[in-house]
Amino acid sequence: MMDYLPLNDCLLLRQANKDLKRIVDSTFQRPSTHPQEKFEAELGIELNRDFSKRNSLRKGQGLRAFTEVELLSRDTSTWLVPQGNPWLIGHVVLDLRLLQESNRFRLLISRFGIHISSLTVLVHCRNEDNPERMVNLLLELLSTANFPNLQQLRLKGFVKNECVQILSEGVEAFSEFPKLEALNLIDLNVNLGRGDDYGHLALPFLEKYGPQLKVLHCQSSLVQSRNLSLDLLNNLLPSVCSLEVGLGLGSNGIAKLSLVGWKIKHLAVHVESVKILKVLNNFSPTLAHLRLNCRYLLDDLDLEEMRPLMELKQLTVSYFKRSIGSLSNFIGRCCPNLEKFCWDGGYMEMTDVEAKDFAEKLKLLFGLVPKLRKTVFRWYNGEKRKLLCITLRRDECV
Repeated sequence: MMDYLPLNDCLLLRQANKDLKRIVDSTFQRPSTHPQEKFEAELGIELNRDFSKRNSLRKGQGLRAFTEVELLSRDTSTWLVPQGNPWLIGHVVLDLRLLQESNRFRLLISRFGIHISSLTVLVHCRNEDNPERMVNLLLELLSTANFPNLQQLRLKGFVKNECVQILSEGVEAFSEFPKLEALNLIDLNVNLGRGDDYGHLALPFLEKYGPQLKVLHCQSSLVQSRNLSLDLLNNLLPSVCSLEVGLGLGSNGIAKLSLVGWKIKHLAVHVESVKILKVLNNFSPTLAHLRLNCRYLLDDLDLEEMRPLMELKQLTVSYFKRSIGSLSNFIGRCCPNLEKFCWDGGYMEMTDVEAKDFAEKLKLLFGLVPKLRKTVFRWYNGEKRKLLCITLRRDECV
């Protein structure tokens, strides 16, 4: 019902009685349920912050942008003022150093924790005189804070090698987070010593929350860890369907991903090895959205060994060549049901004229794939110092 009511009526309905207030709050507290929008938001790809009614309401009513609060400032006075619409809080970015300096942030978390659905915690141990203190603050936050509606957790920063043991042993005491379904460790870096294994840090997280996770963003060293066997990956992550793997995926990690029993629908991978074909073949029955970050990989793929990605609806490629020959072969032979294609050339510098000429070449893709509706091309303009975008639609090009 809420999807069809005008925004002003939703606000009035919220004030009628406690039961209606609860219904409206719970409705708007939920993030978008559209799977494509949700995955793009999780990966930070093509994120359109206007897709939810919650954001439209905020803009229409002139409310503070609580959908993404960055707690990076010592001035918390504006956030501690009671808000009339607490369900507008969605994603919170929290710098742990602020918890160290002020109890006011603990008050903020305790007041709004129940409404937070997504949390990013910045962990800075690299230049700290007392890195153990920073890790203990993280343990304190995630062990005592009340986040019953938390769905996405992201840890970002740097942990010194001497603190890994403290963190890994403390994960067991973390709160349960019954609604948690997305864990992002891709930007949690560790200064490992010789012979140390990243899996020693990540394994406690997977043992604690793995069975309930649907989305996992991780460094390649997690997949390649000798502490995580193929059987252990299958057992710890039985429900994962969205996966992003960072830079450096080697033969050992590719071998595991080519045999793991996950039904992956959304995959983002940074790779240069042709062996990635085995991973794509493994996930081909369910793969609906693929983001492939590579330099020249498409030139070397043997498409005769690749199964068609029959379920693939969206493909995003970061590619360093201005030729579309290898790309068109890949799409034409392996992506028969593709509906949207994005060429992310953010690392390629072009003038506007060069970009428009290249976009003309991309129109050829509409002739290769009958179901392709839209092609997006991004590039970097050095003169303007910004990323620019051209969108091509079938009904306008064919």
